[in-house]
Amino acid sequence: MSNLTTPDKVMFFCSVLYNPQTWSDELIDGLFTHFNFTIQDILRPSENPLTHYYSREMGNNLERAIYIFKNQGSRDQLIDFKILTTKLENEYCVEGKRTINLDCGYLSKENMVLATGKPYAHRLYLKDGVYAELTYTFSNKTYSGLPWTYPDYLSAEKVEFFNQNRLSLL
Repeated sequence: MSNLTTPDKVMFFCSVLYNPQTWSDELIDGLFTHFNFTIQDILRPSENPLTHYYSREMGNNLERAIYIFKNQGSRDQLIDFKILTTKLENEYCVEGKRTINLDCGYLSKENMVLATGKPYAHRLYLKDGVYAELTYTFSNKTYSGLPWTYPDYLSAEKVEFFNQNRLSLL
C-alpha cells in the first residue's frame, strides 16, 4: 500500500525562443514580471538545433535563452504557468504569427518536465488543456533524455545547465 504525500517543491524554468530583431533582453526579462519569479540563472545556448522549425513563423537567426527561477513551488502550478505563457505568446502575435516561443517546465530532484498543449502518447493530461511531458529522468548523477526528448534538450551544455541548477533543490 502506498501513502499519499505531498511531493517536494520544484524549480520552474522557461525556455524563450525569439528573434533578436524584434525582441531584446530587456523585453524578455520584462516578461517575467508577469510570473513574479526571480531569475536564478540564464543559459544562452551555443547551439539551437530546432530553430529552423520555427523560422517560417518567427524569422531567421533565432536565439534561445533558458531562465531558471529561484522561486520554488508546487508541481500543479505548472498548469497556471503554461496557461500564462500561452496567453503571452498569443498577446505578442503579429498577423497571426508568434514573435516569441515560451516553453515552460519544472526541475525536480528526480526529473524535468515540460508543459505543452499538444496531446501525444507519452504526455499526461493535467487540466485546462495542459499536458505534461517527462523530458529528463535523473539517475547516475545526471539528467538523461528519453526517446521523445526534443533534440534541443539533449545537448551536453543544456543537460549540465539543468544539473547545476538542480543542486538548489538538494
